[in-house]
Amino acid sequence: MTVIYRIISFVINLVAFFLTGILLILLPFILLNPASWFSIFITAGVVLYCWFSSKFRKQVLQRREVVSRKLRDWVRVNGFLTVVFAASLFYQIVLLVNDPTPMLEMMKPLGEKYHREVKAEDLYLSLTITMTYSGLLIIHIIWTFLLLQKYKDFFREEQ
Repeated sequence: MTVIYRIISFVINLVAFFLTGILLILLPFILLNPASWFSIFITAGVVLYCWFSSKFRKQVLQRREVVSRKLRDWVRVNGFLTVVFAASLFYQIVLLVNDPTPMLEMMKPLGEKYHREVKAEDLYLSLTITMTYSGLLIIHIIWTFLLLQKYKDFFREEQ
């Protein structure tokens, strides 16, 4: 296992930790708003992907333990949900970079509330960080799927 894979894993797990905190804090409000359930489902899939891919990395790649096939299945299913999340995030960012005016207009009241001008540079910085995270997620998923295939002998049937 390379150092680059471990660094990417650290970054996506760090963000997943914060996403978990946000999901737990907002859970009562989320449950009251059915319109947000799908996006919360996808976000929970990202958190679960990070959790199970980390478990795969520790148990199979580092310790060379034989594990249940359920772990591989959890990584795959949540990996596909995470691809949906990362791809939609990437698409939305491309749209905002092409025309940031609607987002800047939405953010004006927030800037007025805190007596700060909302600049396009601030928006571009946050979009760049988010796009980088989205790209890292997609790279990590592809890499993990390749590792799942390479280490397929470490997965056994449940008894």
